[in-house]
Amino acid sequence: MRIFSNDVMEVLINKGLREFRSDGCFDYNEALAAKKLHESLEAYQKTPLVHLDGLAKKLQISNIMVKDESKRFSLNAFKGLGGSYAMFRIICEVLGLDYQTAQLKDLLQDKFKATLQAIEFVTATDGNHGKGVSWAAGIFGCKAHVYMPAGSQEVRAEAIRNAGPADVEITKFNYDDTVRFAKSQSEANGWYLIQDTAWDGYEKIPTWIIQGYLTMILETVEELGTKKLNQPMFFYKPGSGLWLAV
Repeated sequence: MRIFSNDVMEVLINKGLREFRSDGCFDYNEALAAKKLHESLEAYQKTPLVHLDGLAKKLQISNIMVKDESKRFSLNAFKGLGGSYAMFRIICEVLGLDYQTAQLKDLLQDKFKATLQAIEFVTATDGNHGKGVSWAAGIFGCKAHVYMPAGSQEVRAEAIRNAGPADVEITKFNYDDTVRFAKSQSEANGWYLIQDTAWDGYEKIPTWIIQGYLTMILETVEELGTKKLNQPMFFYKPGSGLWLAV
């Protein structure tokens, strides 16, 4: 279905669309909990909505705004939102803290330091997710292990090492098998798998990762609330699929 008379864009209609119920796991209160954690991080700064006036004029619509996640923390990507929040939720469970009321300073108390140092996380990544996990591990004082698929560039592995304390290894596997390898390592070593891919029996932590992304949504809604827009439409770059769940 064409929606612009100048044939600039085409839209495919999903005929299998059905109602989705999240059981409250992606509601406003969960978004607030994630944003509270992110706002407590020293590097936090709301990312801007950038106006693309030239493109809007070309497409004959009133305006286009892009959420510029290249300015997110020091990571130049949004993935750190999910990894850091999932890590926070895991640590809260380990320490017996209520994630709705716990603050970063509570987790970083001296009495928890040895416990945090003993926690090890593991993930598979093509780059940005692993970079976010490494960065977050440094904030919480934990260890992290990041596995990358065959063909990954060493410069990307080095960027993950520079972001935090993670041990990084480029494997001989494709991406899916690298995820399976990370899972096997978590089971063999008692590490926490913090993967941005879900499957039957592994859904809680990916849900927490998605909830971390809600900070982007809340920032956007808050900023759009100050603007007068007529029937806004949102477009998302889906990536591996978790972002679509948001």
